[in-house]
Amino acid sequence: MNDKKKNVPVVRFNGFSDAWEQRKLGDHAKYRRGSFPQPYGNKEWYDGEGAMPFVQVVDVTSKLTLVENTKQKISKLAQPKSVFVPKGKVIVTLQGSIGRVAITQYDSFVDRTLLIFDDYEKETDERFWAYTIQKKFEIEKLKAPGGTIKTITKEALSSFDVHLPQFEEQQKIGILFKQLDNTIALHQRKLDALMRMKKGFLQQLFPGNGKKILRVRFAGFDEEWEQRKLGDHAKYRRGSFPQPYGNKEWYDGEGAMPFVQVVDVTSKLTLVENTKQKISKLAQPKGVFVPKGKVIVTLQGSIGRVAITQYDSFVDRTLLIFDDYEKETDERFWAYTIQKKFEIEKLKAPGGTIKTITKEALSSFDVHLPQFEEQQKIGILFKQLDNTIALHQQKLEQLQTLKEAYLQNMFI
Repeated sequence: MNDKKKNVPVVRFNGFSDAWEQRKLGDHAKYRRGSFPQPYGNKEWYDGEGAMPFVQVVDVTSKLTLVENTKQKISKLAQPKSVFVPKGKVIVTLQGSIGRVAITQYDSFVDRTLLIFDDYEKETDERFWAYTIQKKFEIEKLKAPGGTIKTITKEALSSFDVHLPQFEEQQKIGILFKQLDNTIALHQRKLDALMRMKKGFLQQLFPGNGKKILRVRFAGFDEEWEQRKLGDHAKYRRGSFPQPYGNKEWYDGEGAMPFVQVVDVTSKLTLVENTKQKISKLAQPKGVFVPKGKVIVTLQGSIGRVAITQYDSFVDRTLLIFDDYEKETDERFWAYTIQKKFEIEKLKAPGGTIKTITKEALSSFDVHLPQFEEQQKIGILFKQLDNTIALHQQKLEQLQTLKEAYLQNMFI
C-alpha cells in the first residue's frame, strides 16, 4: 500500500508521522455563496462615496490572489444586500472559470458566483486550506469531460473528500507555500520590470514613423540613420526541403541534423533547443544549410517570427534566411530591426494578422541603419538584456517546478 492510500503524504516535515484525517468537505467547513442585489445593471449598486471592492469571478487570479483593483466597486446602498468578506478568507469561483481559488488580501463584498469559506469545524490554516481546495478542483477537472467542470452543486461540493493533518503541520505547510509564493511573485515582478525596460529601449533605440534621429543614443553617435529598402541592403533566400514531406527517408538516421520549421521558432529571438524534426543525411543535399548565428524569419503560419540561429541547421521553405548584407551589419541589431518591422506591418493588417507576405513586399520594406559601431552597441545592449531576462525566466521556471513538486508530494 502506498503512502497516499494510508493517508500519509510522500514528503513531510520532521516531527509529524500521524495519518491525515479524511473528512467530507461539508463536515469540516462552513461556507456560503456571495450575493448581489438585482438587477446587475442598476447604476445605484456601483461606485460613489463609501464604495468598496466587489469581487466577481474575473477578479480571481490563477495565483491564489485577487486582482489589485476589482473591476467593479459596490456602492454603500448595495452593501447591505451583498456578503461582506474580511481580508484573509478563502473563496472559490463557482461559475465561468470554476475552481479558481483565492485568499482575499483586502476586505470586500463578494458576488453570488463565488463561495466563501467562513469557518471550520477544527482550527484550519487558510493557506493550507486554499491549496487543498485548489488541488481538489484540479482532480475534479481531470475527471470531467474535456477537462472542464461545467457546473458544481452544493451537494457535490459537500461530498468532496479532504485530508487534514494536525493544525501545526498545516501551519508549516502554509508557511512553506507562502514563502514560495512570495519568492515567485518577487521574481515575476523583476522579470516584468526587465521586460518593460526592454520594451522601452526598443521604442527609444529604433526609429519609427519615418524618423531617422532617435531620442536616445549612445554617446559619440549623432548622425542620421540611413534609410534603405530591405531588398537593397540584404541578400536573402527561402529554405527548402525535398518533396513529399511524408517520405520517411528524409528524416532521422545516422548523421541527421536539426531541421527548422515555423514551429521551431520561439517568440524570444531563438530556436527551440531541439527541433521537432531531424533531416536525414540523404535529404540534406536537397535542403538549405544555415550556419549558427544567422537571422531567419517565418513566412507562413506565425508570419514575422524572428530568430538568430543558435546552432547549425537546415531550414524549411516556410522560412527566409538572411545570408549577407550590402554593408557590414550586426546580426542582433538586424534581428530586432526585422522583428519591429513585422510588428508595424501587423498593426496595419486587418485583424492584426499578416495573412501572406510576398518577396516583392518584403523587398520594399523601409529599414533604418546606423553605422556598424552603433549597431554593435545596440546589439550588445539587447544581448545582455536578453541573457538577463532568460536567467530570470529560468529561475522562475525552477521555482514553479519546485512548487509543483511540493504540491504533488505534500498533499494527499
